[in-house]
Amino acid sequence: MPSHKCEFTLFPPQGLIDLSKEEERIRKQVGTAEQQLKRLKDVMEKADYAEKVPTEVQELNSAKLKTLEGEIEQLGQGLESVKLMLSES
Repeated sequence: MPSHKCEFTLFPPQGLIDLSKEEERIRKQVGTAEQQLKRLKDVMEKADYAEKVPTEVQELNSAKLKTLEGEIEQLGQGLESVKLMLSES
């Protein structure tokens, strides 16, 4: 019996995206996210952080840390994809 499930991926037609500009854009996003991550880690690593910062804020910061780490990973994957497309063109 045939399945009604269908998956597909859309790729923009070649030439519609300037891959060099896309690479630059992603690199900037990675840089911004890495700066935010560093600042957040610096705050969280202070000796008196656990005593002075309310538990709710600590939880929010931990969630933000994980989000930033995930974002950096995804951006890195996107950057690798763009590099691959650049090398193939």
